[in-house]
Amino acid sequence: MVQPSTPPSRSATPLPDFTHPPLVEVAFAVQYSELSDLSQAHLGRFWDLIRPDFPRVKDKPRLDPMPDPLQAKPTRRPFEIRIGRASPVHRTWFMSADDQRLVQLQPDRFAMNWRGHQDQETTYPRFDNLIQEFDELWGQFQQFCVDSELPTPEVSIIELLYVNRIQASALDDVVSSVGDISLAATEAASEVQGSLRLISPIKGDKETIGALSVAIEPVRGPDGSSQYKMDLAARIRPGSSSWDDLRANFELGRHVIVLSFDELTPEYLHKQWGRRSRQ
Repeated sequence: MVQPSTPPSRSATPLPDFTHPPLVEVAFAVQYSELSDLSQAHLGRFWDLIRPDFPRVKDKPRLDPMPDPLQAKPTRRPFEIRIGRASPVHRTWFMSADDQRLVQLQPDRFAMNWRGHQDQETTYPRFDNLIQEFDELWGQFQQFCVDSELPTPEVSIIELLYVNRIQASALDDVVSSVGDISLAATEAASEVQGSLRLISPIKGDKETIGALSVAIEPVRGPDGSSQYKMDLAARIRPGSSSWDDLRANFELGRHVIVLSFDELTPEYLHKQWGRRSRQ
């Protein structure tokens, strides 16, 4: 299995920081070997553990497996949720009272989302705080598996997703130049009816260990204004299921996402978002 790594040249590059980024959602997810014995009763007992922070619950259709990041190909809808899949256990949402935190659980996936409110000012809690929250929740679920005599989840893929909403009337106002991305050579790209989708490899020290997917499409804001939704998803194969490995790969995914976002988007928008360099 590929060992996790953070190339020195990439980790040494200072990340840009935005005082008010256009982020509306950030999600941490791990895909693991199927827990075939996970039942609805288990989901109910797990909810009892986290209910003080996640008092609301909702059943959702199960997500299809993540694509292999080493064989990923761009699709028309890279983050599509398929409706109607038959499964004895679907997916459960555990939601915070203010709807800004979401835990998602199904037999082969665990995720935590932060979601901003588009119709009101919402402060992004920052990556370091969110990954700490995910660490604690993932640890709770792992211990729950032990206490419930379920197999230990063996992680195969991690995913970090950043969703942005950018105020613009045309794709040219959102993307400065795909060709300027220097993190990795673009393997495939397509532009259809004002939308853009591309995928780039994520490199380890010696070989590819994952893929960055970017999807940009026109949407309407809550007030009916013209916007573009930009999804950047880093999927990486971790070297093991240990938290040290998972965290290192989430941090690598964040580095790739932030630098790619900075290189893709134009300078005049950076000024609106309060861009500043970190030393």
